[in-house]
Formats: sequence, structure tokens, C-alpha cells
Amino acid sequence: FRLLRSLRNDESQMATFRAVKAIRNAFDVTMQSSMSTEQLPKLFAKYQAFAASENEIRHFFHASDVFLFSSQPLNMSVSELVRFAKKLMQLEQG
Repeated sequence: FRLLRSLRNDESQMATFRAVKAIRNAFDVTMQSSMSTEQLPKLFAKYQAFAASENEIRHFFHASDVFLFSSQPLNMSVSELVRFAKKLMQLEQG
């Protein structure tokens, strides 16, 4: 989260990439495997707290897949990504 906070005022493509990768990496660590959209049902089953934000999480994975794998712009700003990460952290901590 510290990395993301340090990026919150930087809307460059590199900051967006770093923010997306940080969030995706956090999901990977949580699930102890490389996460993909197809694996989201396992995440929601294992960590029911995340189910409260299921739509947002699905939106993030879809948008970040497009951004990372087809070089299209992300439809979320870095500041939105920071807020999203903060919300996820709060859900995880209960």
C-alpha cells in the first residue's frame, strides 16, 4: 500500500502500470498462486470478506487484463487504484 500511496499524484502510464502490478501481486500473494479472472470464484469462496466488493474486483481484473495484455489504456486512474487498494486492505483486515 505504501508503494501505491507514493504513486497517488502520478497519473503517468508507468505509475498506472506499477499500481496495477502491485494490486495484482497482492492478489497473487493472498491466493498463493498467479491470479486470473477465471480464479475469482475461488478467491470469493476462500475469502468471503472480498465478496462485498465482488463487482469492483471483477471490474479491476477485466480492466487490468485489457491494460496489461492488449496495451489499451486503463479506465481507472492511479488515485482510483489507490482507493481500491485501500478498500481491499480494509476488507482483508476485517
